[in-house]
Amino acid sequence: MFSPNSKEVVTLARQILSAQSRVPKSPGARDENGKPVLCLAAAVVVAGLLVLGCEARANELTEELVRTGSKPALVQSYIQIGWKAEECRERLERNDGLSESARKDGVLDYLGDV
Repeated sequence: MFSPNSKEVVTLARQILSAQSRVPKSPGARDENGKPVLCLAAAVVVAGLLVLGCEARANELTEELVRTGSKPALVQSYIQIGWKAEECRERLERNDGLSESARKDGVLDYLGDV
């Protein structure tokens, strides 16, 4: 079943987060070089979109979340691909409950446990 815990989604989300210089508070930001960086929940749904073959939508969502900082848009993106809003909120809470210094390692550990 296609879910936020699907192996392909988790593997791709780990790759997205690992490649970032940092993991911001939800939903996203720009790093010191102006590149978009995503929170745990955003990286998971972007990975889901990529697994579904929706690369253009994944790129649009990334830019939208970084530009607007909209958590409701992030929750809605989960619903649009058939996932539960609670699955998004759980990842938002996990991400934002970690300190800046511990966040990247913490979310990668979380994905390793899924």
